[in-house]
Amino acid sequence: AAIPIRIAELDAILTNCVDDHEPEEIQEFETELAWLENIQELWDKLEDHPYDPYTECITAPYIIFPAGTHRETIWHWFEESFGISVAEDLMY
Repeated sequence: AAIPIRIAELDAILTNCVDDHEPEEIQEFETELAWLENIQELWDKLEDHPYDPYTECITAPYIIFPAGTHRETIWHWFEESFGISVAEDLMY
């Protein structure tokens, strides 16, 4: 999954290699890291969110989605809202 890997890379840069980069570059890394961590946090909450395994629908509201929303609908929202691929960037 690309997002967890990129989060680890950015965290390592910001922890160990700050002196190797210009301030503008560090700001870009920090912004990207915050963005990716937000996506990952929302995804982790969805993975822990209750759903009916037979229908694949959530059983309680999640963010903007009411109970009864199919999980694939939410996956498509992730892809459209964040410009990512759920399969390639988040699933592992």
